[in-house]
Amino acid sequence: TASPDDVIVCSGTVTDPSGTTDTDSDTVEVGNTEPYVTSISISPDSGIDTTTTLTCSVSGIDPDGDDLTTTYAWSNPTRGTGYGTGASLTLTPSSASPGDTIRCVGSIWDPDGGGDTASTTVELSNTAPEITSVTLSPSSVYTDDTITASVSTSDADGDTVTVSYAWYVDGGLVSGASSSTLSGVSHFDKDEAVYVIVTPSDGEDEGDSATSSSITILNTAPEAPSISIDPSDATPEDALVCTVDSAASDDDDDTITYDIDWTVDGIAYGGSTTATHRSGDTIPSTLTDIYEEWSCTMTPND
Repeated sequence: TASPDDVIVCSGTVTDPSGTTDTDSDTVEVGNTEPYVTSISISPDSGIDTTTTLTCSVSGIDPDGDDLTTTYAWSNPTRGTGYGTGASLTLTPSSASPGDTIRCVGSIWDPDGGGDTASTTVELSNTAPEITSVTLSPSSVYTDDTITASVSTSDADGDTVTVSYAWYVDGGLVSGASSSTLSGVSHFDKDEAVYVIVTPSDGEDEGDSATSSSITILNTAPEAPSISIDPSDATPEDALVCTVDSAASDDDDDTITYDIDWTVDGIAYGGSTTATHRSGDTIPSTLTDIYEEWSCTMTPND
């Protein structure tokens, strides 16, 4: 029935028994009753990181029933910095860090300038880093090769990320192997499967681990032996023996056998042979002739 600034008039009249009357009046102006805040909150109020969008909500009551205007002011008391004045605030890694306190001051105002203010705060939590990719190289690996793990990471807070490595060979954890590389000289052989599990850390929290694809170690072909024909100054009366001076080596430690091929005067020899040290390593003297040029090729097989 009344609003602030309304003037209320009260008039009074008195009458005596003879019918004489007198009238007087007085006025009073209706004052403004200030509104008051009933609640203030920030949403979300937990699990907040440096990319979260926060919303401040303020509720209040005006006893006069006036429509209220709401204003906001955001700040970071940890850094001593102010932010925007809207109802929402989107954080960034450059504006806030894990552990910072974010404050919202909310005010309500009626048309007559009466108002009330309240504030509330939330605290930022750390966001664990993530592994975005992990790959092994080279794609073809042999027994004495070195495998390298290449890892990409991300961190919503902009923190520096370190990575720990756990290497596995045929499903077993390799003890003491904690770098981004693994050498086959010490840790794996052909036909074994190798993979790595990597875990990111920002110094406060560890992120979820990621597992690379598996690489199966390939067979390494043996290296050629050093050979000669004995005797080196043969006569038609001598048998020719293809001799191993230095045996072929094999990184996989496989047992090595040899295929022996002969040529005479540059033409592949397909005749008979005998064995002195191994099958096919000897041309009998009855099959050679003066001025012939003989050569042998020895191919190792694992």
